[in-house]
Amino acid sequence: MECRHWKKIPESFGSKPRCAFDKKGRFNRNNWNCNLVAELREYEKRVQIWNDDNYLTVIRNNGVFVVFSHYKHRGKTDGFWIIDGEKLRRGTEKDAKEILKELKNKRC
Repeated sequence: MECRHWKKIPESFGSKPRCAFDKKGRFNRNNWNCNLVAELREYEKRVQIWNDDNYLTVIRNNGVFVVFSHYKHRGKTDGFWIIDGEKLRRGTEKDAKEILKELKNKRC
């Protein structure tokens, strides 16, 4: 499924971006260069932990942690979770959109 978060699909990627979320908004590991996830993963106020070319990217936002796992800085995101206190759950498209909106609003 093409990524619905690109306004125009970049030609330089070699293969078409595949959305990180299915039609119901659930995270899908079979993704490639999803623009929504890429924007969050590369957000400037993040912490990255590296281990043998694998990364965990962590963003703090309003008392929760947003966590992504990925290989190097390529297009695939292996995992997306939200940690809220003692609760750990898989992130959704709705979460990603809300978090990105909040982060962008904090920049202004």
